[in-house]
This record gives sequence, C-alpha cells and structure tokens, in this order.
Amino acid sequence: MACIWRGGSCPGGARVYLAAIAIAMVGFNAIDAGSIILSAAAVMLASLAFTLRGGLKSVIWNDFVQFIVYAGAAVAVLIFLRAAIPLDNAALIDALRNAPDGTNKLRLFDFSTDLAKPFTVLAAVTGLFLLNTASSGLDQDTTQRLLASPDARTGARSLILSALASVPVIAIFVTIGLLLHIFYNRPDLMGATNTVSAQFAGEKITVFVHYILTQLPPGLRGLVTIGVIAAAVSTVTSALNSMSSVLVSDFYRPWREAHGGAADRHYVHAGRWGMAAVAVAMFATAVLSYYWQKHSDMPLLEFVLSVMVFAYAGLLGVYGVALFSTRGNTASVIAALLTGFVTVFLLQPFALGPQGLAFPYLLCIGTAAAAIVAAIPQGKKSA
Repeated sequence: MACIWRGGSCPGGARVYLAAIAIAMVGFNAIDAGSIILSAAAVMLASLAFTLRGGLKSVIWNDFVQFIVYAGAAVAVLIFLRAAIPLDNAALIDALRNAPDGTNKLRLFDFSTDLAKPFTVLAAVTGLFLLNTASSGLDQDTTQRLLASPDARTGARSLILSALASVPVIAIFVTIGLLLHIFYNRPDLMGATNTVSAQFAGEKITVFVHYILTQLPPGLRGLVTIGVIAAAVSTVTSALNSMSSVLVSDFYRPWREAHGGAADRHYVHAGRWGMAAVAVAMFATAVLSYYWQKHSDMPLLEFVLSVMVFAYAGLLGVYGVALFSTRGNTASVIAALLTGFVTVFLLQPFALGPQGLAFPYLLCIGTAAAAIVAAIPQGKKSA
C-alpha cells in the first residue's frame, strides 16, 4: 500500500535511480551495478540526514538552496557549451532544423496518433494531463508543501508560480540537449569528432554528465558536480518526509489511537523511524529500477515516468470517483488502488500487455479500471 498511496516509493525510487546515475559517473566513473547501488545508498543516507535534522522546514529550505545551485550550474554549462560551438545563431538554428537523419530538432508539436509515441499532442491531452494532475495535486510529495501554506489562496498561488517558474528551467535543459546534439553528432559543423567515451558504452542517458566530466574546465566542473549532487539530494528529501508523514498519520496513528494512544512525542519518533523505512523501500526500488531499465529499450525519462504510472493510476481513479460522484466506500477505494497498480503491471510488455503502447495510454487505461472498481458500491448520500 505504501507504494501506491499518495505517490509512494515507486516514483521516489525511480528518482533515486535517476540521481544515482549521475553520482556514479561523477564519483566512480562508471555506471555498473556496484556503482549505482553505492551511489543510491549515498543519496539516501545524505537525504535522510537532511530530513531527520529539520523536518519539512529543512526540506523546503534545502530544496530552495539546492535549486539555486543546480540552476546556476546549468546556466554556466549552457554558456560554456554555446561558446564551444563555432556557429552563429542563424547557422545553429538551421542545423537543428535539418538534422542528418531528416528530423527537425526544433519541432515543438507532434500531432501523430501513433500510440507508441509518449510525447505527442494526443498523449499530452490524455495521459500526460493525468500524470501532471496526479503529480501536482495528489502526490504527497507536492501537496505537503501546499498544506504547509498559511491558507488555500497562498498554496494555490505557489503551485501556479512553481509551474510557471519551471518553464525557463526546462528551456535551459532542452537547449543544452540541443547543443549537445550539435557537439557530439555534427562533426561536419564542429570541425572535429567528439565521441562519448566507450567506458559508458555510448549510452545516451549519460551524455550530459559525460560532457561535464570531459569538457568543462576544473573550476566549472566542480561547480556543476556540486549542482548534480544537490539535484540528487533534492529529489529525495521531500519524498522521505511526505511518505513518512503518510505512514504515521494515515496508518500508524489511527491504529495506535485504537489501542490506547500515545503522547505526541511518540509520533515524532515514529515519523523518524518511518523515514528510515521509506528510505530502505526507495533504495530497493532504485536498485530494481536499474535492472528493469537496463533490460528495457526505454530512454531514461520515459522509463522514470512509466514507473510513476504504477503509483498514479489507482490514485487518479479514486480521485475522479470521489470528485464527480458519491459512490464508493473504504473497501472499494483500497480495491481500486490495487486495481490500478495491477492493471498497469499486466499491460507491460513483459506481462500480458501489447507491445509498443506508450505509458500515457497505460495510465489512461489503469485510471479507468481503478475508477470502475472504486465506483461499484453505492456510497452514502450527503444530507
């Protein structure tokens, strides 16, 4: 249940795996199983120390400082990378529009109806819309910050402003990706052949960190490395706090109150033990994600978002029924959460699912199945 209730260790563990890749390259110059496991453990221990020390306030302020560090590092990389490409802006734009494989790297919208493509307009208005709804409004990782706001208006404003603020940050990293395409894939324009080191087997998921380690000068490399580590810790601290809060508030405390209760200080200590339990679960999921992604053909971003679908399908189904009807009860909600998870699992290519169905559509199917189960019993009518 902890895996699918309000987000859970599934998406959190996938984010740990994502961070561990960068840490493994920086710290061990490798991305094998041992390096990933040690890096994931290091991220978990550092994040656990931050979270145990200061709780939610520590999480929020640490996330803010870490954001400034890695956003500043990204800007520095962007400037340095642009200076390394011997093209003016007009020639650079033309090169991106006319890639050697015939694609336009600057195309913003894909109106294809191919259900195997995860980032088309059709996917954006269906599964990706549901994914963002769950991530922004249902996942405890985000809602804990909103609940800490002094009032609903402030929480709503912060959510909107955070979405707007993410646009330039995303634009920076997308631009870095486009420039890396020119740097590594267009020797005809660069005047030299830049290859990704064979020790990383040419994996596309490591190109950005590979560039940091091999092309940046020492001072800038150190700044960006700190930014990578800051981003890694930032992805985990809030998840630890939020899932521990769920375990204690929604599960342990009601059970303990039914058996005599305890002092408030007891629940503070229980929350810390809950963080440790969540850390172990996220670490285990990160290790599982390494082996899962290694034997799949999905790019890293698509893989991480696919893992989130397991957690969000049941959650969205229950939310839709609760918002738009009076049907359902406690038993049907629990059954719906499990149904969403199982449905997405059965739709995986390694199970019974069809080959090539992108994760946004898996989320739509899983959400629909969970909603049907949640709505089976007639709920109590309001007075």
